[in-house]
Amino acid sequence: MVLKSDILVAREKFNPKNIPSSVDEFYKSDKSDGFVCLFKNGIEKSRENQLAGESGWPKPIKLPSAINFEIPSRESGRSIPCRAIKPDAGRPVRGGFMHFHGGGFICGSHELMDPILKQFTDGADLVTVSVGYRLSPEHPYPAAVEDAIDAMEWLIDNAEKTFGGSLSFIGGDSAGAYLSMMCGLHLISHPDAKYLKFPLKGLLIYYGCMDMSLLPSFYINNNDFSFDTCKRCMDLFVPDETKRKDPAVSPLYFDFGRLPADVRLPPVMFLCGTRDFFVDDTMLMYTRWLTAGGEAYLHLVPGAYHAFYELPLDAFEGLQEARDVADEFMRSKLG
Repeated sequence: MVLKSDILVAREKFNPKNIPSSVDEFYKSDKSDGFVCLFKNGIEKSRENQLAGESGWPKPIKLPSAINFEIPSRESGRSIPCRAIKPDAGRPVRGGFMHFHGGGFICGSHELMDPILKQFTDGADLVTVSVGYRLSPEHPYPAAVEDAIDAMEWLIDNAEKTFGGSLSFIGGDSAGAYLSMMCGLHLISHPDAKYLKFPLKGLLIYYGCMDMSLLPSFYINNNDFSFDTCKRCMDLFVPDETKRKDPAVSPLYFDFGRLPADVRLPPVMFLCGTRDFFVDDTMLMYTRWLTAGGEAYLHLVPGAYHAFYELPLDAFEGLQEARDVADEFMRSKLG
């Protein structure tokens, strides 16, 4: 009898000997400290600095082609700000991509994502929409999740007539990856058949927290950001620690077994760096999606820390491949 494992991992990607020298060279030279200084400067001031590109934050790039608009929320009189980018003139609209920014649930903005949105737009001819969900600590859980779901349902109902293409993909990085997965889980368990049977073509989940009670890699790999800063972000988003293993809060605890047998799980592309503090979350959620009968892909970037997707493609080896993998995933699902 030949012994074999039922789960295989590309362990060579975790071998330090296989990490390109350009990766460590970049991180040693990287002097950005905007996120680390978040609480030292005060959250409100740090948000202002981020929008202005000051105090360690990169200068934001705003494209003139981007369109600001608002989506109605479930609360009367309150709307959700959004920003959209369409394919260049003469290019077809093959679908829509709803994107959620990162920022630890306490910072970041839909107005800072133009270059990322443009990359998704150009990669697969999609109308990309960045959602300005509410932030902690002013609006802890479930505010951001509610905004994400409200935006998703509005785009399912209105994207085709508003932008010329139906909602095809949902994705984001870090906090945005969490919100994207929460949207996906809400969709496959929705009480309304209109949403339950909506043919979403895919989710793109980039290094997101899937367990708010925090897994080992959060403690082991938390060397690129301040541990205290990241832990405080979680504490502000879900202040009640007793709720952090609730499936309504942490996607990793979702009970796929309660879904009807005919429910379709949308395909998922997971991206994460091997040194990311959410690599355990990523690998476990990938495995759970597969064992639930879904289609999923996992791409690991050797040596990459958290938030690598927003770096320049030439920062180090492996970033262009990660971008190409994401684009190919979307193109393949569009047919």
